[in-house]
Amino acid sequence: MSSTEVYFDHAGAAAIRDELLESVFSKLKSTKYGNPHSHNSAGKRTLEQIEQSRFRILSLFKTSASDYSVIFTSGATAGLKIVAEYFDYGETSNANFYHSQEIHTSCLGMREYAEQKNVPIVSLKLKEFTDYFQSMEKRNNEVGKSLVAFPAQCNFTGYRMPLNLIEIIKQKLGVNAYVCLDAASFVSTTVLDLSEYKPDFVCISFYKIFGCPTGLGCLLVKKTAEEALLKTYYGGGTVFVAASTENFHVKRKRIEERFEDGTLPYLEIVSLNACFDWLETNGSQKVFSNQPYELAALAFRYMQSAFHSNSSPMFEVYSLTDYTDSTSQGGIISFNMRDSNGHYVGYAEVDSVVTANKFCVRTGCFCNPGACQTFLKLTKQDLLEHFKAGHVCGDNNDLVEGKPTGAIRLSFGPTNTYEEVEKLLKLLNCTFKGYTLISKNRSLMGRGGLAFIIKDDIKFKVREDLSLWIEDRNLTPIELQVHQAIQSGKNIKLEKIRLYPVKSCSYQEVKSWPIEATGLSYDRQWMIIGSTGASITQKREPRLCLITPTVNIEKKTLTLNYPGVKPVTIIFGLKSNQIEAKVCKSRVCGDSVDVNDCGEEVYQWLQNIFGSQGYRLVQQSAVRRQKKEDNKTSLSLANESQYLLVNKNSVSKLMEQMALDDATSTSLDEMIDRFRGNLIVSGLDPFEEEEWESFKVSGIIFKVLGPCSRCQMICVNQSTGERSKEPLTSLVRLRGRKMPFGVHVLTMIEEYGKLELRTSDY
Repeated sequence: MSSTEVYFDHAGAAAIRDELLESVFSKLKSTKYGNPHSHNSAGKRTLEQIEQSRFRILSLFKTSASDYSVIFTSGATAGLKIVAEYFDYGETSNANFYHSQEIHTSCLGMREYAEQKNVPIVSLKLKEFTDYFQSMEKRNNEVGKSLVAFPAQCNFTGYRMPLNLIEIIKQKLGVNAYVCLDAASFVSTTVLDLSEYKPDFVCISFYKIFGCPTGLGCLLVKKTAEEALLKTYYGGGTVFVAASTENFHVKRKRIEERFEDGTLPYLEIVSLNACFDWLETNGSQKVFSNQPYELAALAFRYMQSAFHSNSSPMFEVYSLTDYTDSTSQGGIISFNMRDSNGHYVGYAEVDSVVTANKFCVRTGCFCNPGACQTFLKLTKQDLLEHFKAGHVCGDNNDLVEGKPTGAIRLSFGPTNTYEEVEKLLKLLNCTFKGYTLISKNRSLMGRGGLAFIIKDDIKFKVREDLSLWIEDRNLTPIELQVHQAIQSGKNIKLEKIRLYPVKSCSYQEVKSWPIEATGLSYDRQWMIIGSTGASITQKREPRLCLITPTVNIEKKTLTLNYPGVKPVTIIFGLKSNQIEAKVCKSRVCGDSVDVNDCGEEVYQWLQNIFGSQGYRLVQQSAVRRQKKEDNKTSLSLANESQYLLVNKNSVSKLMEQMALDDATSTSLDEMIDRFRGNLIVSGLDPFEEEEWESFKVSGIIFKVLGPCSRCQMICVNQSTGERSKEPLTSLVRLRGRKMPFGVHVLTMIEEYGKLELRTSDY
């Protein structure tokens, strides 16, 4: 994490501290550890670390080995899965599985095992839990077992369950009642006192507490509940003896030995001990503190009192408390924002603004679909409609027909300060107060109504073969635009043509250039990849914008220039080792493409600039990846379309907004560069390009696919590689949801031949 970033996602993972990392590295470097199943000295040292860690975990939660056993897992999710899979309900007709509706997906998934075992399922809202069990008549069921699962703290709202409910449940359901407590969110800032509250199963992830180790958690099992878990499978280290010639084995006695299949992640456990060392040296207040709650209460009070000038509320907070009592409320606040007309502002839009200003927050449903349903008032039908509209867990489809699909979450930790919270709240106030969403009646793509219609089944080959119906006028789309432009005195021009030979690097500007099936010839034909094969973009390495590529078609060469470094030239088209790489996009990552490595000379050149990052230049091979929803459209290594068109006057309009927002001034040309367009046009009204369906340049028909939704890359100054919060913040205020700017374009022809695009050729 950058030292300049403010981290408000402690419910996702604790912010790891430098001194804690040093403690971990020191412990790992100082001693040699080996497989604990080996009886050599290294294995014995590891075994000591494992047993010491179990003791320290129990001590942290104020209990001992006489009451609880510690089963190491990969995290809280794995612990929940163990309970779900191996819990023995006994006579299922007399059993139940109870769970809260507002619960993590990993806990919600437990019901699948209950349903598989034909166990009746009871789903209750968090606020209903206590009343439900208090009003229940006592049962004395000695045949079937009941399992009750709920979170100690809701990761969506921060609401803390009254843990005396554990004893109430056991009193009402009788001796065969078992409570599974998801404590992952709760223990991130608060010590769970197991000497006072005694659930049967407790699931924990240690990265939620310390920030590391990320692949380690535990399941705490109460001694009296061990017999309720019946395990079938056995792995390495879990049996005393096993025969391969017949079905014979004897499992080990201790529950942790029976359930920890195979070799434990022992270096993770050693790292956990280092975390405990650090905690003992620095004091528990470094991790467990009331300050996160106080910061959440501060944010809550502010949001409750924040209004637009017309007195409509700016924030919609999702909460089960009024943030006046830390025993019932943790350091989490979730909310959405509304504009001055009461319309929701998409969480992805808000996230873009706060990210550009170096705040880390969480958006979506936070793996808690039940809380989303409850607080966003979503019915099952709503969920199905959202799914049909393309929304899935983890995407950025933040609004469907004006309704939010998720929220924004601030979760605080002991390292956060009042000043940081006030800074974020001030940013939200300055950006969104008086804010009004535009174009509410537009479709998702933002297309406007036009005076002409293009039939879907038309295939364009050459100019003369156009077959259109446009309000009884025999005009091509661009001729209609020019006709309208002449009437209003407009002088529409294609001013600049730019290709970006290397993805995410600078451009090559040309007056004319051949086109092919994927767009401008050699546009985004190369990219720089990391050691994993993933594309490196300016989001990760903003200095890429300082690399200026130049393609010489006649010589078949690509030359790369970088300030202060001798240029490097490669000859393309030569056969070389073919490898597989990944093209990473802002929303869909992982499209596989075949590429050719460009050799050691350019590899060393990149090393001289970026250091030992393992960056390599690769060129796309003849195999093209194709756009998923239209497999007839070929693409280069570009993210979404063949061309991106940017309207010069739209940029000027944005700069006017920046001036109103008192943003740092910059030149028009520098701002145009940030939007990385292939086609730069002038003579249009601001954002008029979004109303086009098609146009013609150099006798070539282009189809407008819709606006380009912008991300943080526009905050990189393409001349210096420096990041800033503008123009993204002003773009949000000017354009609203999805921050549309520029339009995606593709060519509408089948045969390219020697077609060439030229500037000033409308």
